Amino acid sequence: MAGPGAPCDPCAPAAVWKRHIVRQLRHRDRTQKALFLELVPACE
Repeated sequence: MAGPGAPCDPCAPAAVWKRHIVRQLRHRDRTQKALFLELVPACE
């Protein structure tokens, strides 16, 4: 069960879920950048 400050809690303040989304987007960007950097030498 999620705690009171969990991002999926409908009563959570906006700042909590915004931080969660920003963290997820940064993680996605880092992952995609790493995969792209691996792909570039393969195309050269």
